Amino acid sequence: MKKSELSAAIRAAYNDAGRSLGSEVTDEMAVPAYLAGRSLSRYVFWRKLDIIVAMARLRPNTRVFDFGCGTGILLPRLCAEGRQVSATDLHPEIARSLAKNLGLANVTFVPADAWDATLPDGAFETIIAANVLEHIVDRRKVLAVFRRKLTPTGALVISGPTENRLYRLGRRMIGFSGDYHVTTIDAILADARATGFRQERLARFPAPGPFCLYKIGAFSPDPAAAPERSP
Repeated sequence: MKKSELSAAIRAAYNDAGRSLGSEVTDEMAVPAYLAGRSLSRYVFWRKLDIIVAMARLRPNTRVFDFGCGTGILLPRLCAEGRQVSATDLHPEIARSLAKNLGLANVTFVPADAWDATLPDGAFETIIAANVLEHIVDRRKVLAVFRRKLTPTGALVISGPTENRLYRLGRRMIGFSGDYHVTTIDAILADARATGFRQERLARFPAPGPFCLYKIGAFSPDPAAAPERSP
């Protein structure tokens, strides 16, 4: 699907189901950045999605879990090539509308407060947690559950903001009004390594050093680490 077509589909889904959510929610979903912002901000946000998908190294006819799916912007690519996708979000209204409008029949939404109990252990070849874990205080508990849900050869892809000065400046320029984040991507990546994951690849976007706005890490379950059990 072309970016212009997906943009139009997200805009339609937002008009259908997202206006009642309020700017605090839709800002954190990056709706303004994808659909409105300046050309540079749109490039950054759309290009970041390309890197997330590339880091996942998705295979046909596998199962994928999109944790914190937001607007559902990744769903068309995740469910291509016969993949079965489960998705969850605190506010799934826009993503549900998008999936319905695009006829994404192989996407199943699960409740945000029951995804652990709903999804079977060892069922997923890929889990995507794109720009969501920075909102969660008890990240290690969530990451431990991710490890249980993955197959032994599965992949976890995590992305998140560096929270550096350039990132904060860009956020103000875009006009985001949502709540700020509780941690940085570096802390999240360290949490993943501490909960039984082995880091396989790391991308710094759009550039290393002070120009790095986001980091995207690809992980595999570390067979040498005993999986943690959530209470």
